[in-house]
Amino acid sequence: MTFDDTCRDFGIDPLRLEEEWTRHPQRVYTAAMRAATAEMEHEQAKKKLKLIGARLAMDIRLRPSHYEALKSTDAAVQEAMIVQPEYQEAEAEVIAKQYALNDVRASVESLEHTKRALTMLVELWIKEYYSNPQQRTQLGPMSDVEKSAIRTSGQRRMAEAREGDNVAE
Repeated sequence: MTFDDTCRDFGIDPLRLEEEWTRHPQRVYTAAMRAATAEMEHEQAKKKLKLIGARLAMDIRLRPSHYEALKSTDAAVQEAMIVQPEYQEAEAEVIAKQYALNDVRASVESLEHTKRALTMLVELWIKEYYSNPQQRTQLGPMSDVEKSAIRTSGQRRMAEAREGDNVAE
């Protein structure tokens, strides 16, 4: 999945909230499964690194001169081990798997934010934020002062709703 696909995946169409909510559980499940797979691959890479390190350490202790180790102390064995190409490759794989794991964890977290955004959009819809304004025919058009007062009261209600959500959490 590319960065553009990921960004597109987290987009929300506020005019299709029902579809967005219907798709959301599947998106969460897919991201969670990707996270589980990445976690497993990261753990496997760590085990592989540990195994390679143990085999190299035993071999270095048996044949220190072959690895240009002057002694077979723990520090000398560790130094000789980390310069070996197979150990470096396994270490690079662990780093790559950790990066992939962090990436899918970020996707799961983004879906939590998407859930919150969907919830707030539904609340806006319930409060008729997306409704068409009614034309006042008898009293004439609204003045800028009246429009400002209506917007301010709406913003105040939104702030109160957010504060209520923060208290609930």
